[in-house]
Amino acid sequence: TNNIDKASGKIAGSTRLAQFDYGVMSLEVVGLGSAQNFKGTGLNKVCKHALLNYLFSELEFERITFCVESSNTRSRKAVLKLGATEEGTM
Repeated sequence: TNNIDKASGKIAGSTRLAQFDYGVMSLEVVGLGSAQNFKGTGLNKVCKHALLNYLFSELEFERITFCVESSNTRSRKAVLKLGATEEGTM
């Protein structure tokens, strides 16, 4: 999915989902990205909250795993701010 800034119509970021397992209702978020000029604005957090709400509430997923490079501390912190729990790094 792409996060679109309504004011400018520009792509502000994107999220990629993968590894859907409907047997246990889980999936992975394998890409979290914000365009440089939107970093730090809070837009990514709002979009991720909306996406998580949809995945948990509407589609009834029970587990969502975020895959973030261990060296990407900014993204790791952003995921933790969403309420995720860090279970390990690779």
